[in-house]
Amino acid sequence: MKKIISVLILSISFTFISSAQPNPGVTDAIRASITDKVNALFSAGMYDPNTIDIVNVDSSITPNEPLGIQDPYNTLKDCYVFLAAGKMQTDGSFPKGFVGVYKDGNIIWHSSPIINSDGAVDAEITPILDMNNDGKVDIVTEWKEGVHGDADYIWIFSWDGSQGTPLNLYDSKGHSNLVSYADEEHYVDLKGNGTLEIQGEWQTNDIPGKDISVLYSWNGQNYVSVDTSSFGSGVVPPRNKVQAVVHASVEEVNDSLYFSYVVENKKNSLQKIENFMLITDKDAITNSVGRQGWDFIKDYYKPRIIWIDMPDLYLLSQGEMDTFVIVTKTDLPGINYFYIQGYNRGSDSDDIYTNSFHGLSISPTSLPSPFVAVSFLDTLISYKHQCVTLGWLTNGGAQRKDKDSIHGKKEKDDNSDEGGIVERLDRRLDNAKDALSKNDSIKARQELEQFVKEVEHAYHQNKEEGKREGVPVLTSEGYALLKYNAEYLIDRLPNKREGE
Repeated sequence: MKKIISVLILSISFTFISSAQPNPGVTDAIRASITDKVNALFSAGMYDPNTIDIVNVDSSITPNEPLGIQDPYNTLKDCYVFLAAGKMQTDGSFPKGFVGVYKDGNIIWHSSPIINSDGAVDAEITPILDMNNDGKVDIVTEWKEGVHGDADYIWIFSWDGSQGTPLNLYDSKGHSNLVSYADEEHYVDLKGNGTLEIQGEWQTNDIPGKDISVLYSWNGQNYVSVDTSSFGSGVVPPRNKVQAVVHASVEEVNDSLYFSYVVENKKNSLQKIENFMLITDKDAITNSVGRQGWDFIKDYYKPRIIWIDMPDLYLLSQGEMDTFVIVTKTDLPGINYFYIQGYNRGSDSDDIYTNSFHGLSISPTSLPSPFVAVSFLDTLISYKHQCVTLGWLTNGGAQRKDKDSIHGKKEKDDNSDEGGIVERLDRRLDNAKDALSKNDSIKARQELEQFVKEVEHAYHQNKEEGKREGVPVLTSEGYALLKYNAEYLIDRLPNKREGE
């Protein structure tokens, strides 16, 4: 933002003088045009061009930052938002300031001149975003007063595409009811409803020289001061107001398994995503890829890994998705939890287990030691049952009517084709377990090989039928879990009898 430097004049009043470079996308021609339009609305000389702060919305959009310039409803496309602070007149007075929107050579809207300029040493447009989650973008401005600009008077205007309405109250002198010491105000969603509160510090008349915490909350019409105790002491801002989807898949490349996670922050999510964590065997991970600007951390003490946007500049916004990848050479897919935290100022990841959006997915899981074939088969059977429970495996209406496409001919009655893929996989696993109980590893291996073929068929061929029916037969999570664990077991069973 353009900063406006103040000078002290003999009357102990303040005025604005020229200073900084233009904001991105704000040319001298645009500034001159806005100044001319302001002078046409008011008398020339009331608003010096150097007191006009301008933001080119299209050039300044920062959708992945928690606070910044945003245009979520495209009501500020091709627009410039500006504010004008009054210039001291010959009689020592200051015209009140105002906020406006400029587009295609014209000021398409401006507020009434209601903002105090007498004593204001700096003014800037701060975030532009939907503060109260009402479907309108809000233009937030700060007007600084005091010798060093120590006090921020915050003015918020709700913009619907044609009109702006102040969301703060104000007195006859043009002072907003939203005030805090400069740089002490913070925007945080304490209620977890998508509406931002404003936290700050300010002085109190009760105890001279003592500062107190102040809190301004949306009451449905305006931002007003509320008792901070109404939120309790030590309130932890909620970070579980994310609506997300995690799609996991596994691919084998050069004897390594690549676990890919597509994390989608849904459009109806109330928060941007800041952290993504997986419960996993962290020691087996040989490589990782994450979202640009995010750090990858292996927890030293716990079996987990986490990607985190440390600078809060690359948050995963609503309606966006990104891919995270980890690589292992030793582990197999297992079922573990993921945790996702939304951004909310004043919190950290220490409470990620209790203050997050979470669910089950797959991740690298340690191999059994020692390996016992029967025990591992029980694990595979459990995975298959969990796939059904989690919706990763369904019959989905895509039942195959004959096995000729896979096996070339009908099989015996004990392996009949009645039922869907769920029942067929159950029979394969039951037959394999029965074979192992009779020490017939050859038969068990054959059943498991057919099990893998069934899994491959269900995933690669029948998944298109499942899509048409709206129900996937076998998701990428279920496919990876069943395929790679079954193949691991097959590789450890003999493929011929002793003496052959």
